[in-house]
Amino acid sequence: MDLNRTEAASGQEGNRLPLLLRVLKWLFPWKGDRVKTVVTKLVFLVCAAAFVVSGWLLADYYIKDFMVNEEYSSIKSLMGENGSAVSSDLPPAEELLPLPAGYREQFSALYQINQKICGWLKIDGTGIDYPVVQAADNDYYLHHTFYDGYSSAGAPFLDCSCDFSVDSMSENLIVYGHNLNSGRMFHDLVRYKDVAYYKEHPVVSFNTVYADYDWKILGLFFTNADMGLDDSFAYHTWYGSKSEAEFFSQLNKAMQRSFFTTGVDVRSGDRLLMLSTCDNSFDDSRLVLLARMVRPGESAQVDVSAARANSSQYLPQNYIDKLGGVYRPWDENYVFYAP
Repeated sequence: MDLNRTEAASGQEGNRLPLLLRVLKWLFPWKGDRVKTVVTKLVFLVCAAAFVVSGWLLADYYIKDFMVNEEYSSIKSLMGENGSAVSSDLPPAEELLPLPAGYREQFSALYQINQKICGWLKIDGTGIDYPVVQAADNDYYLHHTFYDGYSSAGAPFLDCSCDFSVDSMSENLIVYGHNLNSGRMFHDLVRYKDVAYYKEHPVVSFNTVYADYDWKILGLFFTNADMGLDDSFAYHTWYGSKSEAEFFSQLNKAMQRSFFTTGVDVRSGDRLLMLSTCDNSFDDSRLVLLARMVRPGESAQVDVSAARANSSQYLPQNYIDKLGGVYRPWDENYVFYAP
């Protein structure tokens, strides 16, 4: 037998195989493959599958993030440049839902979209510029937008246990928002770890449907979200204090954990605002920006020259292990604010 002729015939037969079959034989383990070839193909297939899935998830994340951003850009236009609703975006007058007693007209357009609207949150010079809603629980808006569509981006929302009317406002208002890797929602709170960033953005605007309010920032603190840990702080259950002593005790628990101090004074009877988000550096952690309401007749201007990094900041060990810092034991007698 002519060996060369046999091999040539075999090669010609292989070339005549359908293209799809040749591709399949090249990609997938096939009868007659050597063990090494089978292993190589399997590794390649696993890597290719991981690449495709990761690419799809990444594309899905950014597409949804883009859509959410477009949604909130549309919502901002409904407030108008001076806080008044854009009339062309409203339904006909006869179809408008009547505003509840005390609600301001500038929130009319947003109220037509979502009756859970309770205000607008903004920090000048940052990406934080969103409507705030309040649901019957603290779970719904973790995964729903202002339009009530499902999204992992969620929407900034006021704690369901907080009151925010002019006549009945909680001592401490808590607003939650996600820290998105795209930089949206409450991502910019992370920047407040640097006192220099605070000096550029020392005031929060949180205007409710009833009245406008400015809030002077006091600090940014970190805590574990797992309340079973000894070094956690249940700030999310602090809506009001039973006494002046309890008020300052809770306030100092936050300030001992703060990355910086500002010198902004706090008095008994002041109302506070907390903006809460995740610290994506590791799981089960929270960053909380703490501010107090500007008092009637008080200027919203802040002298930031008194701001300092907190030299006695308390950080839990898991934070230090991952992000660095100096461990200091908890000081039960720590006082930054006093009656």
